[in-house]
Amino acid sequence: MRTCAGSGLIAVALLCGLCCGPHSSAATHRPPPELQPAVRIPVAPLGYLPPSSFYLTYRFSSSSLDFIDDNHILFTFHAFGLLRRLPSDQNDDADQEIRADVLDLRTGKVVRHADWRMHDHGRYLWALPDRKFLVRIRNSLFLTDQSLVLYPYLNFDSEILSVQVSPNRRLMVIEHKETPAISKKPSEQTSYQASLIKV
Repeated sequence: MRTCAGSGLIAVALLCGLCCGPHSSAATHRPPPELQPAVRIPVAPLGYLPPSSFYLTYRFSSSSLDFIDDNHILFTFHAFGLLRRLPSDQNDDADQEIRADVLDLRTGKVVRHADWRMHDHGRYLWALPDRKFLVRIRNSLFLTDQSLVLYPYLNFDSEILSVQVSPNRRLMVIEHKETPAISKKPSEQTSYQASLIKV
């Protein structure tokens, strides 16, 4: 799956397995057929704009694209516009609004929408097992799913420098400036278990 920034499309390519039999020498040198996306979803109507050269030069995180299941994807992106200052804003904050949309691949329609306010331009989203996602807002980590509701998971007193999730999505490594005090805040509205991943 890929996001085509220039054309403003999400293209999903499904690769089919080929049953290979004996081939002639001519067939071996024949170029493979060009793959065509199974689904194309225009993202300009969602409010998506390709990142500027400024964002690309400084490698700011401004979009993500992940499968939720066979029929739904989570597409998040930087939403352009003015932001109202908050009393909790810090002097070094560089706020941006991230728009999160759950898209149905069969119809191309938005089935769930949320706006998340981030306070920097670092990476903010990681895929986890069981259709869950980890969301970072400043030095706090939240869990979410197809509902896009943010459930408090881990809170750090010091700055989170990086988050790495293992390929099987069941181990997580968090790098921080100093030893943090970690507080877990299980929400009464969710059944997420603390054993979801090992930190």
